[in-house]
Amino acid sequence: MQKLSGWHEKGYHFEVYVPTTIFEPKKGYIKASSNTSIDQFSFKLKEMPKWEVPCQCILLSRNDERSLEVKVKQILRKLPKIRV
Repeated sequence: MQKLSGWHEKGYHFEVYVPTTIFEPKKGYIKASSNTSIDQFSFKLKEMPKWEVPCQCILLSRNDERSLEVKVKQILRKLPKIRV
C-alpha cells in the first residue's frame, strides 16, 4: 500500500492509501485519526492505480476518484466534529 494523499479536516487527520502491486486487493483505505481515536474505512477500486511518469505520482482513474470523494463525504457526515 502507498499513501496517496493526506489532509486535515473537521479536527481529523485523513490519509488515503491505495494498492501498488497486483498482489494487494483492489481496495483503497481512508484512515481518519484524532488525538483519541483512529478509524479506518475502505472503498473498492475499479482499476489499479497507475504511476504517472511526468507527474512522478500515483493516480486513480476518474471513476475511482469519484468513489473516493463520495466515501470521504460519507465519512465526514458520520464523524463528530472535534474542536481544535
